[in-house]
Amino acid sequence: MSYVLDEESGVWVRKGGGGISYSDGPAREQRIYDLIAACEDRSVFSPEISSRIGGWASEYHLTPKRHFILKGLDLKPGQSVLELGCGCGAVTRYLGELGLNVTSVEGGLGRAKTARL
Repeated sequence: MSYVLDEESGVWVRKGGGGISYSDGPAREQRIYDLIAACEDRSVFSPEISSRIGGWASEYHLTPKRHFILKGLDLKPGQSVLELGCGCGAVTRYLGELGLNVTSVEGGLGRAKTARL
């Protein structure tokens, strides 16, 4: 398999691959992308992001509560993490803020684009 950089999104995609069709719907995922893009503070506990959450999809992808699933792990800055199925990056942001080297894999280009942002 070979990968190429999608210049528009800045995401590496599998050459000739169709991605994974799982989605909350293009309109919802674009709304989440636009919401994050409009925020100056994109951290896990960003009041900007939290104030814009409205509806299940944005709650699921953006709530700061998602970081709790990692609280029991002994993660240290500089460690490397492979995150499979990163969605729109809720957990990715937390891992990055801990100072980890994160490689995230997502099957949907829209979600991967949002996670990269």
